[in-house]
Amino acid sequence: MTLDKDSVAHRRERLEKVPNWLLACLLVRAMPRVLSPINRDQNRIEADGLHYVVKSKATIRGHQLVAVKVEPFFGTFTGKGVLNVSVATFSNVQAHRLPNGDLPHQVAKLRRFTFDTITQRLIHCPSGEYVKKALYPNNKNRVKAIDLSNSNTLEAYYKTRLGVISMFLEDIEDVYSGAFEITLRTIQADDHNLLHKNLMAHSYKAIHQWFENHPVHIVNKSQTLGAEQQLLAELSAKHIPATVSEVLQPKQLTILIVDRKESYKEAPESDPYQVLRAEYPEAVIQSCYPESLIGKGRDSVVDVLLKELLVKFEVRHRQLQLGYPTLPSNAWFIHPVKPDVGDANKVAWPLSYCRVGAERLEFGWVTADMEESLKMNLTPAEQRQVFTGYERADVIFWPDSDEFMLITDTSAITLPNEAKVYQLIKELDKTTASGVPTKLLEGYLACHKEELEGSKLQKDLVKLLGAHMQIIPVSSFKAISYKSKSNQAFYHYLVECGYRIKTSWRSAEDGPMYITAGIWRDRENGFYSIGSAGPSKQDLDNFHHIYNVTSTLPGAIPEWFWQSLMVWHIKHKSATVYPWVFKHLREFGAREMLNQQS
Repeated sequence: MTLDKDSVAHRRERLEKVPNWLLACLLVRAMPRVLSPINRDQNRIEADGLHYVVKSKATIRGHQLVAVKVEPFFGTFTGKGVLNVSVATFSNVQAHRLPNGDLPHQVAKLRRFTFDTITQRLIHCPSGEYVKKALYPNNKNRVKAIDLSNSNTLEAYYKTRLGVISMFLEDIEDVYSGAFEITLRTIQADDHNLLHKNLMAHSYKAIHQWFENHPVHIVNKSQTLGAEQQLLAELSAKHIPATVSEVLQPKQLTILIVDRKESYKEAPESDPYQVLRAEYPEAVIQSCYPESLIGKGRDSVVDVLLKELLVKFEVRHRQLQLGYPTLPSNAWFIHPVKPDVGDANKVAWPLSYCRVGAERLEFGWVTADMEESLKMNLTPAEQRQVFTGYERADVIFWPDSDEFMLITDTSAITLPNEAKVYQLIKELDKTTASGVPTKLLEGYLACHKEELEGSKLQKDLVKLLGAHMQIIPVSSFKAISYKSKSNQAFYHYLVECGYRIKTSWRSAEDGPMYITAGIWRDRENGFYSIGSAGPSKQDLDNFHHIYNVTSTLPGAIPEWFWQSLMVWHIKHKSATVYPWVFKHLREFGAREMLNQQS
């Protein structure tokens, strides 16, 4: 056997010597072959791993299947197996044909799959009618992380990524009966604080006030006529002075309206943003798509444009314009900059740095001597995190003392208590299917006659009994809220009888969704995660990543580090996951790399 690619290896290995993470991959990929579709109505497919079909969509161009892929892999940071959950889209091959009947080369070379409507699997087949490719790349087929706001049924739950995780873990138990299992790791946070939205409002008010003295220049280079007037109106509503012109003024703060990058794929040299960046490398320019200025989210879009423009201005002039939490002036904040090469995993990345003092920003590139000094203080595992891979860790380094802090995105995510959520959904689903016997309400009224006398709850329950003979559907309980103590006591009684209708997903005491909002920290081990601002929600579009900070400084992680995350415009209207200066450092690196290419 001859292998030409160094990314592929082939050898015989005794089963007991196979790493656990690899064994988990093999056992998971084997699951579709042994799962019985008779036992569950859910869709499963086997295609480059294990996929669960959550949506079947008919479009004008053809048919699409949206699936959630679940696959274990080796975690570089943890050194253990990691469960990866992602979304994949399969589309009908015929929908990709050109007017002359030919298939584009990039589609023709893709692996084919046949969709078995009985077993609900996609099977590898050279003549298959599906490929793993979306019909509309710009319109991503997203699957919500969690959605408990509307329907608390198993059918709805299984159409979310958390629901797929629950189904996947249950399938492992069904298939392997305890001989093989995957356990989700638990981290005990020692503090958890919500992020109040009034802090964000105050921060963006300061940004708007700054722009009142720094007019914005709008240039529309897109194919959408009138987009500049739409943006002008949005800025005017925020009392921000702005002008419109057909040509860029290099000394002005500029928002450049352009079409999506794909529009210039055939002629990249015609991309207005690239052209103007090359012509005016010192200009402060923020690009914007015209379609983002339409719809109810446009106010938030404009705020993002403004805060990005502000950061670029600060980087360009090396001067902070707003108040930021103080950082140690003798620390070097270092960020590896990914070069624009074919396989970035195998090449050295230049290390950019920033030092902060007296509201001034000093940017530059780490010298070979300092890079070597940094390496000498890192363990082999830490060196791999900083100097290898497609995602590399950020560093805070003190050259005088050789102390450092390492900040890593672990790729792990904050989940609510999955087992608890799944159990509650099962109970809610069961009650939705069966309804509530009227005898339970009769019994409750009889046992609590005196305390309920004349109350609204008593009237509501009597009304339900008058409308239903034996079984009361769950939908009929909508008029009885879950807010008052008396109503909660009634619903708890139903739970004790085996009928759950409502639950508190977001309560601070026992609500499983409470942990998904705000910032939680495991200070001893350096883990932290930053969720949404404001109170916790019953639905999430995305899970929040867990980060790790390690330090050779004496004592605990210093308080200035945690305070450096409390800047509300770096990560739009929430705390930032890295010390705020890394946003400026990333902007510096991107700006310098673009200038070098130009």
